[in-house]
Formats: sequence, C-alpha cells, structure tokens
Amino acid sequence: MFKKTLGIIALLLLIIVGEGYWLSQSDIRGKWTALIQNQLANSDFSPVEPLEGDEEPVSVTVATLGDATGSVTVTRDGEALALSPFMTLMVGDRIETGADGRAEIGWTGYGRTLIASNTKLTITVAEHGDSDDGIMAKMKLESGRIWTRLERLLSSGSSFEVKASNVVATVRGTSFGIGLDQPGRVEIKVAESHVAVSRTTTADSDEVVGSPIIMDPMQRMDMAEKEMSLPKPIAMTKGEIEKDLFLMEGNIKVPQEYLDMEWMAFVEMILSQIPADQMPADFDRAAFMEYMRQVQAQIPDEVKQQYMQEFNAGTY
Repeated sequence: MFKKTLGIIALLLLIIVGEGYWLSQSDIRGKWTALIQNQLANSDFSPVEPLEGDEEPVSVTVATLGDATGSVTVTRDGEALALSPFMTLMVGDRIETGADGRAEIGWTGYGRTLIASNTKLTITVAEHGDSDDGIMAKMKLESGRIWTRLERLLSSGSSFEVKASNVVATVRGTSFGIGLDQPGRVEIKVAESHVAVSRTTTADSDEVVGSPIIMDPMQRMDMAEKEMSLPKPIAMTKGEIEKDLFLMEGNIKVPQEYLDMEWMAFVEMILSQIPADQMPADFDRAAFMEYMRQVQAQIPDEVKQQYMQEFNAGTY
C-alpha cells in the first residue's frame, strides 16, 4: 500500500512538473522527488489495480480544518488529535478554542466557517447530499461565536444547519453568524441572503415548535435561550455592522483555496498513510502542504476530480 500511495503522489507531482507549476521551493521538490524515485524503483504500483481484501475506498471529505492559531483543540472519541493543515474533520469532532485561539472549517466546494476565541463547537453531520456535489452539514454551538459564508447555493438535496441551545438556523447559501457568547442569550446576524430560524422543544431535541421566521440581509435577532417563541428580526445599522469586526471578517469573499480544500484534504490524506519511519528525517510536512496550497489553484479541476474519484472508487 505504501508503494502504491507513493505512486499516486508521484503522478500528482508529475502533473505539476509537466505543466511547469513548480515555484521556487526547490528544496521541497528535491526531497520529495528523491523519496519517490527511490521507492518507485521497485514499486508494484499499478493505476488500474483494484483494492484487495477488506479494504474500503476512502470517502471524499466534506469538512476540513483550515487555519488554526493559538489554543485550538480537536477532540474525537474523547481523545485530542494532533492538528495538521487540511486534516479531515468527521462527525462527532469537537472543536474548542481558548482565549487566544481561532480556527476555520472549510466546507468542500462551498465556503468556510470562522470559529472565534472561547468557542466550543461540535460537528453533528458532515456527509454528501443526494447530488454528487451536494453536502449535508450540521453543527452544534455550545458556547462562543461562529460565522459561516457559503459562496454556492445548496442543491435541493443538501442542507446546512447550526444549532445553538434550542435555536436552529438553516440556510441554503448565505453569510451569517450565530453566537452564544452572552450568558443566556442567542444572537444571529445575517449579512447576505436569508436564514430560516426556528425553535426546538429543548436544546437536545429536533422537534420544532411553531413556524420558522425568515431573516433578511442586514438583520439580527437577539433572543433568550430556552424560550419557545421567536422575536422579530431587527435591522442592523451601518455603524453596528462596521463595529462588528467578526462580521466584517466573516463576510469577506471566501478565498478560492478554501473552495478547493477537497483537493488539499486528499493530498493530506495520502501523506498521512505513509509511515513516519519511511519519511525523510528532514521532510517538512507543513512546508510541503503550504507549497501545495500555493499551486493547487493552478491544477485543472478535471485533473483533481479524476484522481479523487479514481482513488475513492478503489482504482489505486
């Protein structure tokens, strides 16, 4: 499996080399190329050989960890994970930031979620929707504040939902934030498009009470936790918007690299399958990933999709 994995990476790098996309980081290129050439000398890699035995194809990721600075912890099954750029986030993962912590979640092909300091957030759903490129995503905010911007409108077979206490915000494509950073209060702000807000019977229930209220752009809703009714949305003034630096940051157009994080997660997954004792002692994983981040926008989308689909189908 290791040799085949290296073979996949070799093909990826050959694509980049063949197209003349290498930047000035020749040290990374040299180390990586030498490793691959050395291992492929006796490799049994075949791009048409299917997986054997009980090995399962790896699903293309939906959520990935973007930039994380300061105190950031990702917990899975009760254990803290070692953080790495573009690592895949899974259902049940709990992200917690400290007083100096900030993090981001990249939603494959759609956008990102900014996570403020002093925030606790759990991913409860992260899967592909009915359409090939659709997503189903749900998050539960325990405390703190997050801001999500989706650049694409979700398909009819997709959904994106955030729950804070017994307040649920559902969107199809928008820029909005939700906060539990004031004791006993839930606040939602909408910068673009629309958000449907509803109440559930309890914080742990999915049973909706009453009809949802649709929030329009440049509106906010401030409400008490655990109440059953929803207040009327209030228009935000220009001054209020400009004073909210988190809103201003979250509403910036999502960089293209975040919309292409599926590819970066794919590269990271390939790297993670190589045993540490078989990597060069001086190999700089972070530098290599940063390099790939810089050039990934130049790799044709059809090439990325081909390799991810073939890998997911068990071709390699």
